[in-house]
Amino acid sequence: MPFWNLYGQVFKKIDTFVLEETDDVLLSGDVQIQNIRNDIILVVDKAQSHVLIYNRNGKLLSFWGRKGNGPGDLNQPTSALKLPNGNILVTEFNGRITRFSPSAEVVDIVSTKVNRLNKSLLLPNGKVLLTGNNYTAEEHYLLYLFDPENMVVDKEIFPLPFDPKVYAMQPLTLAESSYATVCGDKIIAAHSMLPELFFFDFEGTQIGNKTIESELFSVMEKVENATNPNETVKKYGAASWIWGLYCMDNGNAGIKFMKNLTGEGGNPVSFMLTTNGGELLKESSDIPFILFNEHQTDTLYSLDREAEVPNSFIKIVLNRD
Repeated sequence: MPFWNLYGQVFKKIDTFVLEETDDVLLSGDVQIQNIRNDIILVVDKAQSHVLIYNRNGKLLSFWGRKGNGPGDLNQPTSALKLPNGNILVTEFNGRITRFSPSAEVVDIVSTKVNRLNKSLLLPNGKVLLTGNNYTAEEHYLLYLFDPENMVVDKEIFPLPFDPKVYAMQPLTLAESSYATVCGDKIIAAHSMLPELFFFDFEGTQIGNKTIESELFSVMEKVENATNPNETVKKYGAASWIWGLYCMDNGNAGIKFMKNLTGEGGNPVSFMLTTNGGELLKESSDIPFILFNEHQTDTLYSLDREAEVPNSFIKIVLNRD
């Protein structure tokens, strides 16, 4: 049985599952598991424009969606979220959000101003936290509070925390490189390029931030008077980028990051564990490529790279023996 040491604690592989395919459903290479709650796995297939519901063993229970821009159609769906009343909220990359009934009937549709919309997260107060980009010449917001009852964006929060010009990068590219989770009584947010956590209450007010002091994280260098982004990439390509943000079962925050953006040396993955106030507790190198966790649990999921069939996953849990 494989074991992994993550931030000084031993995790073990306890289960595997494969997402079922049928004559009507052939999964693409752009499948994203959104969340595992209760007894279902909610999945979005961006390329096929499908939302799919599986049980915990990977058996397909239902699916819907077809590519298009009409009511009920989906155009590059990026996230799906089950609301407390059973409705399912589906976001699209172009900023459109559709609310479906439990039987996949369209309830209503709204076009937001949040371009490059890519993630959604249910907050304890019933609002939905969206991750995306509303880029203007003056502002680059990364997170938004969305009211799923009235289908409106209530508030823009988390402006891009640096000037993209100093890295010779496009604002649109940087604006979609953000992550957020809920841990305890706060929203924790991060930007890929910074070893820093930003804290918000559930009304969207920033209540603090904390720099993470870690020798494993190589900060990207600023480039004065940069004119060629391709040349700049060669200079800062060895920097680390945050690639995931999770809330564990003890209320601590788990941070996954790539140690080398260029991919040299196999692009190893590292993991930090902090308090939900940002104090570094432990860190580990060369871990499995974690895709997601069951929120506020120590249950992690990764692709099974040794499996002979695609869309195979392994379940990893904290070894408490």
